Amino acid sequence: MIEFTQAQIDKFNKLEKDEFIEKMKNQILSEHADLVPEHESLSHRLKAAYDYLLELNFQEQNVLQSYLYLVAFNPDFQYASSIKSALESPGQKPEQQFKDCLRIAKNKMNRRR
Repeated sequence: MIEFTQAQIDKFNKLEKDEFIEKMKNQILSEHADLVPEHESLSHRLKAAYDYLLELNFQEQNVLQSYLYLVAFNPDFQYASSIKSALESPGQKPEQQFKDCLRIAKNKMNRRR
């Protein structure tokens, strides 16, 4: 049986995270480069957002990706007080709170049509 040191596991995790962030960055830019301000800081913003989501224990891939797209389109999204307060509400599940925010936004957009 192969055993890994904690340092090796940490390196694997970092490589996996970096690969995911690079894939997301390339996907976002290939689909919506015109909507992404500050291209040069995109990798940094996505990494910071991804770390934040992992800290909040986000699990669902599609929810992670939705959040990262919003961070790509709006550099200040992650730091908006309304978003932070929704995700960091005591006694609430952050991932569910974000899904609720998305649902509310979608409903508001549909009502305007």
